[in-house]
Amino acid sequence: MAAVYLIALFHQILSEYVLIYGLLGAGLYFTLRLGFLQITGFKEMLRCTLGADAADKEGISACVSLPL
Repeated sequence: MAAVYLIALFHQILSEYVLIYGLLGAGLYFTLRLGFLQITGFKEMLRCTLGADAADKEGISACVSLPL
């Protein structure tokens, strides 16, 4: 019974603290490291997804450009 309690405690610590702060830290790190790509690339994302016809000059469709 003690093993189940220890596993539950370990799971709670990982899921509540380590995971949340780890994901926040990774998001902040990559935001700073990539130069605020979420903000600076937003105009390009809109241009690729909304301004493209079936395929633009390079051959990429709007559906393919969305995850880029």
